[in-house]
Amino acid sequence: MSKLPYEVSAAPTDITLGMLDMARERLLPLVHQPGSLESIEGLDELLPFKVLFHPEFRHTNGRTGSFKDNGATYKIVSGEDSGDLSGNDIIAISSGNHAIAVSKAASGRGYNPLIVMAETTSPLKVQEARDFGAQVFTDGVTIFNRIGLFEALAIQTGRYKVPAFDDVTIATGHGAGAGLTLVEHLNQRAHPVDTILVPVGGGGLIAGIGAAVAHRLDRPARVIGVEPEDAADGGQSFKAGHIIALKNPSRSIADGIQTQKLGESVFPIIQKYVGGFAPGVPEQYTMLAHQIMTRAFARDGEQIEPTSAVPLGALLQDYNEGTDLFEGDVAIIISGGNWSPEHIDDAYKAQLASLRDDLTGSRLDLSGPVSKLLPAA
Repeated sequence: MSKLPYEVSAAPTDITLGMLDMARERLLPLVHQPGSLESIEGLDELLPFKVLFHPEFRHTNGRTGSFKDNGATYKIVSGEDSGDLSGNDIIAISSGNHAIAVSKAASGRGYNPLIVMAETTSPLKVQEARDFGAQVFTDGVTIFNRIGLFEALAIQTGRYKVPAFDDVTIATGHGAGAGLTLVEHLNQRAHPVDTILVPVGGGGLIAGIGAAVAHRLDRPARVIGVEPEDAADGGQSFKAGHIIALKNPSRSIADGIQTQKLGESVFPIIQKYVGGFAPGVPEQYTMLAHQIMTRAFARDGEQIEPTSAVPLGALLQDYNEGTDLFEGDVAIIISGGNWSPEHIDDAYKAQLASLRDDLTGSRLDLSGPVSKLLPAA
C-alpha cells in the first residue's frame, strides 16, 4: 500500500463491537439504510482503479438525505433509554444536515427541538429543518460563536443536547448505521477494496466508519479522511497527535464542512481506527468531482452536495498530479444530498466559471476524456 501523509499510532479510547451491535439493533427499525453500492459509468476508464459509492445522500424511505439520520436518531433514543430525556426537550447545533436529521427524529418522537445554526447556513437546510418542526435560532449566530451560544442556551433551557459530531454516542450511531451497512456491502464483494474515503469536518462520521471497518470488515482496508485544502485541520491534528484548530472557517464550496476543529471526544477514536488523511483537496478538484457526481447521481429530484464530492476530488487530484497515493479499489461515502442549484452562492459560481482555465493542459483538461463524465453544457 502507498504511504499517505499524517499516519499515526493508535489511541486508547474506543467504540467497541458491542456498542456498534447495540446501536445497530436500535437503529434498524428506525432508520432505513441505503441499498447496494453504486458506480459511475466511464470513471473506471479514467482512473486506474474502480470507485464504489455508498449512497448516504438518498431521500428514500423517510431518510433526510444524509448520514446524519443515524447519529441523531441514536443519540435521541439513547437519551430516552437512559432517562436523560424524560420530561425534557432537545437542543442541537448544526451546519445543516444534522439539524434536518434531529428535527425529523425529534418531532417524530413528540419533541419540539431547538436548533442553533449560523446565519450563513444554507437557506435550503434551514427551511428543511423548520419543515420538520424545529425552532431554528440564527439571530447573531456565527461560525465563531455558535458553540458558545449552543452551550449557553442548553444551560438556560435545560434541554437535552444532541451535538453535531463531538459525541461518542453520535459517532457510534454513524458507525452502526452508515458504517456497518457499508461493511455488509463490501463483505459481499469478491474483490476487496483497498481504501475507504470519508469526508471530515468534526470527525463523527469517520470515527464511526473507522470503528465499523476495524471490527467487521472481512479484509483489511484503510479508512482515509479527506478535507478541503483550506480546512485541512484534521490531517494536521492527526500528524501532530493533538487537535489543531483552524484560525478561520473554510471558504470551500463544500459548505457542509464548517467546523474549525475535530471533536475532542472522537479524536482518540480517529487516532485508533483511521489509517491516514489525504492532502487537502483544492477547490478545482472538488468542483470537477461535484460536476461528475451530479451528472451520475442527480436524478428524480435528488442532488449531490459539494461536500460529498471532496473524496472523489482527492482521487482526481491524485490522478492529475501523479502522486499515486491510492492503489486498488476505493469506496466513497456520499455523505449528503441537501443542495439545490437554485441556492448556489457566488463562491460556487466563481469556481465553476474558472474550472476550465484551472485544468487546461492537465491530465484532466476538460476537452479531454473527462468531458464524457460531465453534464451537458
